[in-house]
Amino acid sequence: MPTPNPVRELPEILRPVRAEMEQVGAILRGEVEQEAEALRGMLAYVARFAGKRLRPAMVLLSGQTAGRMTGDHLTIAAVVEMIHTATLVHDDILDDASARRSLMTANQKYGNEMAVLVGDQIFARAFVLVNSIPSRLASEVLTRVTTVVCTGEMLQVHHRFDFSISEDLYLRIIREKTASLYAAACELGAAFAGADRAGREALHRYGLDVGTAFQMVDDCLDLSGDEEVVGKTLGTDITKGKMTLPLVHFFRTAPEARRRAVLDLLEREGGREDKKRAVRAELEEQGSIGYAEERAVETVEGAKHHLARFPASPARDALAELADYVVHRTM
Repeated sequence: MPTPNPVRELPEILRPVRAEMEQVGAILRGEVEQEAEALRGMLAYVARFAGKRLRPAMVLLSGQTAGRMTGDHLTIAAVVEMIHTATLVHDDILDDASARRSLMTANQKYGNEMAVLVGDQIFARAFVLVNSIPSRLASEVLTRVTTVVCTGEMLQVHHRFDFSISEDLYLRIIREKTASLYAAACELGAAFAGADRAGREALHRYGLDVGTAFQMVDDCLDLSGDEEVVGKTLGTDITKGKMTLPLVHFFRTAPEARRRAVLDLLEREGGREDKKRAVRAELEEQGSIGYAEERAVETVEGAKHHLARFPASPARDALAELADYVVHRTM
């Protein structure tokens, strides 16, 4: 997805919160060090899946955009990252994935049983940490959003290999399982900066749109990305029957004969790479991957409009640039 104005590298975009991100990292390391010695190694290993840490950065940037940042922002950012990490561990089990951030997944390294427990432990520690904040707001919002994330994951599993789902249902699934945590991160960043209801809602909507676009891009990368660049197992959406936006568009628009051909490919026994290449070729010819990329770009343009109610600042500019980064990334 080319852009006429190349997006800067992520560390440059996040420069306004660089010092605070280092503090969040220290909080996360401290959570690992509090564990029993037998668990520390596993939790430290899983913490290496952190990658871009977009969600905690969005807590901090939203706080700066809405007016001011407090120590509570740092705690909330750490909790959001812990919730996200726990969902990654569980996602890899569901997908039977073998690589994440160019590392062996927890389920491959420790087995499914231990990986489930590691994910659960991270969830538990996240909610212990968030309850250290005197205000109940963060705990209420993040408890609710964790329920929403689980509901979205369950809906996705329920509709595996359901090639008739609508784009509206697809959007509901990704907003719940992916975008809702982005939205909560931005809303809490605004709330703890003292923003009024309209400001909280604007940043909630910004986060929801950015998270939605992020998942649309992930859908495309699963088909056309390079595993060495992306750093995780690709093609799992196809083999697990997940209805991504390119597939939803294809089955809505392709002629019957071509739909049947792709169904045969999806149902055929065979290697993940061979199946991915064959399906990708069909979807590219139908314009379905391009459609998903365009929808992602449209969605982040909508996200940036929600920032207009805030005064110009380096943090607001970073949120706008972060939205562009999400759709033009290759990993």
